[in-house]
Amino acid sequence: MKNSFGRFVLAVWVGCLSAGAGLPAVAAEVTLKSLSAAPRHLVFMKPMDEFERLVNERGKGVVKIAYLGGPEAIPTPEQFRAISTGLVDVHVGPNQWFQGQLAYSQVFNPGNKSVAELREGGGFAAIQAVYRKHANLELLNYLGEPVRFYLYLRKPPKRTADGGIDLSGLTIRGTGTEKAFLHKLGAVHRNIQVPEMYTALQRGAIDGVTYVNVAVTQLGLHKFLKYRVRPTFAQGDLATNVNLDRWKSLSREARAILNQAARDTEIWTNAFWQRIASEELAKLREAGMQDIVLSGTAAETYVAHYTSSRWEEIAKRIGPDESKRFRGLFTK
Repeated sequence: MKNSFGRFVLAVWVGCLSAGAGLPAVAAEVTLKSLSAAPRHLVFMKPMDEFERLVNERGKGVVKIAYLGGPEAIPTPEQFRAISTGLVDVHVGPNQWFQGQLAYSQVFNPGNKSVAELREGGGFAAIQAVYRKHANLELLNYLGEPVRFYLYLRKPPKRTADGGIDLSGLTIRGTGTEKAFLHKLGAVHRNIQVPEMYTALQRGAIDGVTYVNVAVTQLGLHKFLKYRVRPTFAQGDLATNVNLDRWKSLSREARAILNQAARDTEIWTNAFWQRIASEELAKLREAGMQDIVLSGTAAETYVAHYTSSRWEEIAKRIGPDESKRFRGLFTK
């Protein structure tokens, strides 16, 4: 992994030297190197396409974005270092993937406010200030609001006396932020990267996954997963970040172009996710996906298992006062 990162550093350095040869004395169009958290072809990376399109159309002669790659170029665990140190300039991906280096990045998933509410109520400005101070990043937008997380299973789960579910004896793939949640449901947690989920299911290594509602069929997971537990337990956390040093070096005009493109991408993404989620559900139904619907106290307890475990973990890492502050800013 370190060798991969080192090779990429060398390639970017050589490319920068080559690009810098013979520059004219007048101000030139600035090129920002971008990185995607997941493979670019996956549907949940489509907002990156829209943002790049808007910037490159509106920023001609001022600023443009050049895509360098995704996890095939810089492995996911190395991406925070790449963007915070300025090896790359722009990063689009889930905030929670930064949790190892930036505990505050976890506040999006257990939140339930829309991006408009976050901007109007001060939540976005608060997390933006934290990113600047602790991560050397300029957080430009929040793109994950309409995306929802579900638990998908091969077989119907055992049920509890109160109508809940019991996952004891099952191994479930989830991100690190879902470990405590899955443990509370009795499951064994496995942290498996998105591109590896299909193989894990194919080999019978896991009995289900936690995943979003917009890309199950694109990954082929519906071939193995036939049950979806409702309600949803978390919302998405996709966002666009720019290295702060690079951001400060840009002209006022370039920053304005990027900011407006970021806000317009938020609006576009909201409608996009709603359409894609509707299309995805139709595909899942056609493939035989059935819902396990929890209701009443069982549903409330299920969601509380996730939200309480997340805010407890956040409080351990940023302190109870800060956790309380951000919980108030991000939840209704």
